[in-house]
Amino acid sequence: MFSKVVVPVDFSEASKVAVQYAVKLVQGSGAELILLHVVQPVVPTETPTAFVPQGGPATPLREEMTVAREDMARLAPMTASVKTRSVMRTGEPGSEIVGFAREEAADLIVMTTHGRSGLSRLLLGSVTESVMRHSDVPLMTLRQPRT
Repeated sequence: MFSKVVVPVDFSEASKVAVQYAVKLVQGSGAELILLHVVQPVVPTETPTAFVPQGGPATPLREEMTVAREDMARLAPMTASVKTRSVMRTGEPGSEIVGFAREEAADLIVMTTHGRSGLSRLLLGSVTESVMRHSDVPLMTLRQPRT
């Protein structure tokens, strides 16, 4: 039925719900589960050269990528029963997810409807909504259970 299923993850409880669901969906099928994390670069402020450590400054992007690799590794036990690949990209999350799924010829994208809420969602927009509007790859949305 599926050969590749993309699950965007931001390491929130909501994205873990999507991972768990996608694992159940592909289990026993031989399909590949691709966990995708997109880091949105922050526009750096200028650092005075007198304060730059030897070897160059530690960039927020580099630090976030390091943390994301560690977080991705923590998801491994959840996906141990299926063929899984982890991918990280930088850019605007909605467009990166859509582009990646298209490039991979994915059969399905699985996402939850809540990763951010309140003011954060209002200011940043909904990544799920952006994917829904622009993807030609089928999208399965899951609502995160309320606690």
